[in-house]
Amino acid sequence: MTNLFKNKKLWVFGGSSVFLVGALSLGFFYYKAQFSGDFTERSPQSKFRIVYQAAQDIITKLRQAKLTELQGENLQGAYLRGFEYDNPSRVLRFDNADLRRADLTHSNLLRQVSFENANLEKAKLQNATWHFVIIRGANFKDAKMQGATINTLFNTRAGENIEELYNVSFKRAKMQETKINGEVNDFTDFREARLQGADLSAVQNLRDAKLTGAVYDNSTKLPFDDETAKRLGMIKI
Repeated sequence: MTNLFKNKKLWVFGGSSVFLVGALSLGFFYYKAQFSGDFTERSPQSKFRIVYQAAQDIITKLRQAKLTELQGENLQGAYLRGFEYDNPSRVLRFDNADLRRADLTHSNLLRQVSFENANLEKAKLQNATWHFVIIRGANFKDAKMQGATINTLFNTRAGENIEELYNVSFKRAKMQETKINGEVNDFTDFREARLQGADLSAVQNLRDAKLTGAVYDNSTKLPFDDETAKRLGMIKI
């Protein structure tokens, strides 16, 4: 347990059936979120009340929404390593959430999770497996995504498929050995991303994305040839 007063941080544990602060939780859902802030002008007692209340507010919202409504929540530094979700009847929403520096390493999201417009800058997603996720408008700038698989195919209520990487930023992301699909637009950003060994062969309209400075090698799978890659500003090593 992190010392709250020295490091200005509080670790919070939660579960689907039991919610405790500073204790292990029960249930199929498990998360550990780190709340931090600048409390330099406050007493230790005030620090504890503010951070503890923030944790309790999150927990209350999770309980009321059956752990599916996290839109707009401040989850900076959240510890979600190995987190799993597979619920075909309920969408878990991180839309507009602040997940900067969150640890989603080895997370296994099999369906029905939305990160639309979420901020995952500098998040850790190494070896994550995400299927049927929505990431339109999400920010993965400087994220560590080595070995991740992200399948954005999602069945809408109308029965049509959405495979959008629209407005997603992977700028400077470490995407070695990453496999990803989806359709990009002019605002999808791969500039300076590390794409060695990545599989982008199923990315539609990739040439429309921002690719200047993106680094790739012979093991990278692209939907176009080296000549096109060079013309788009990519760098082969």
